[in-house]
Amino acid sequence: MPAQLLTKSSFTSFIECAIKLWLEKVRPDIGLPEEPGLERIFEQGRMVDDLARGLYPGGIAIKDYNHAGFKNTQAAIASGAKVLYQPTAVADGLSARADILTLGKGGKWDLHEVKMATEVKEDYLYDVAFQKLCFEAAGIPIGKTFLAHINNKYVRQGEVEVDKLFTEEDISAKVADVMTEVENLIPQAKAVFKWPRELAAQHLAGCPDLTKCAFAGRWFNHFDPSEKEAALRELDAATVAEMLENGVVALDGLSDDYLASIPYRTPEERWPLAIDRHAIKKEIEALEYPLYFFDYETYYYPVPPFDGYVPYQQIPFQYSLYVLDAEGAEPRIHDFLMPTFEDPALALIEDLKSVVGPTGNFIAWNASFEMGRNKDLATIHPEHAEFMLGINTRMYDLMMPFKRKAYVHPGFRGSASLKKVMPTLIPELSYDKLGIHKGDEASASWPVITDPATPEEQRKKLIADEIEYCRLDVYAMVRILEELRKIAEPKNPFE
Repeated sequence: MPAQLLTKSSFTSFIECAIKLWLEKVRPDIGLPEEPGLERIFEQGRMVDDLARGLYPGGIAIKDYNHAGFKNTQAAIASGAKVLYQPTAVADGLSARADILTLGKGGKWDLHEVKMATEVKEDYLYDVAFQKLCFEAAGIPIGKTFLAHINNKYVRQGEVEVDKLFTEEDISAKVADVMTEVENLIPQAKAVFKWPRELAAQHLAGCPDLTKCAFAGRWFNHFDPSEKEAALRELDAATVAEMLENGVVALDGLSDDYLASIPYRTPEERWPLAIDRHAIKKEIEALEYPLYFFDYETYYYPVPPFDGYVPYQQIPFQYSLYVLDAEGAEPRIHDFLMPTFEDPALALIEDLKSVVGPTGNFIAWNASFEMGRNKDLATIHPEHAEFMLGINTRMYDLMMPFKRKAYVHPGFRGSASLKKVMPTLIPELSYDKLGIHKGDEASASWPVITDPATPEEQRKKLIADEIEYCRLDVYAMVRILEELRKIAEPKNPFE
């Protein structure tokens, strides 16, 4: 059986956590926790890679991976190609696939790594250094190394201008600085392939951060996520290594008796119930009716989809609005969802203007987000700036009583997030039964809804799911304000 290749992605996993690489290569049967939204990230990455080829047009796209990809790369070089897309090198038990190679001076190839981030990050240097070592070991000399990343200052006007969308930085000197370290890390990464199927103490002793360790985290999977992190934070790698050595813990998990013995505080101990009724009353008594509870759903992408926008700009395409004309009144409900995949700004503004009066407070959760989008809308359509910025002057952030610790509850798990506060104070409300559970899913659904190729039944369901999700956030705020008003009422007339 041929020796297992250490690929670029495997080396990246090792840099992040040696145990992550062990889980991927030695114990894939355990399974790493699935990262939410991963497929969308991959899709965006592929799109960015394809666009970056426009920086160096006329290249040859290399097919296949590992040995087959290397063979095709060698054939392309032998044919006289000067630009290669997705070339592969295999040597010394290493395999690397670069984004772009361009023939430079002296017969050396310049390596261009493409990232959809907006800056050069330190871990990218290790990635590129690994590639350079692999290609040079395979007989393909590398000259300079570059990193092309998204230029977050680029404003789209018309067709995407690839040379302006990307900023390319020469990182040759920085890569050289980490080259020796990468050379020393490669044998350590290869050694992980030979680790036993059961972890020993020495394997975990060097874990840099147990809170991010997929292996140790499995012991606490039945905990609430914040409790899980708290439990792991109170253990250090050396302690866990010692427990492994003594047979206290094993792959299958921790016993209930052991869980009870570790230095872990319960949520009730960490966040005991505390309510400052006077502070809550002060927060909410100045609110002026009618109250407009509202929430945006936004779309963002590495490449701005419409003119006037920058990469990753949050573009509101939907909102839900609950209007309370007086305390105790039934809320009036209004929804907006842009039905086509085009700039929604003007249609959204005009729709909002049709239902909003000149007085009354707007209420949002983490209101800085909604206020930021209102500023964006005012910039894109200055003729409506007075209206959009006027909303911001009427804004109240319902998160504030919780963020300022006027209301602390073990169920919040130390967070002021709506997704923690809502199920604690209004347990009958839940995201669990919704077709969409979080903002990223709502964002990803908009292009599907507006795609003419989407079957009508699927479109109708997605629209209903989008509205139901957005409404729940807004209705939750209505109910939470009701709860806060009850708390703010004096227990006796002399208080």
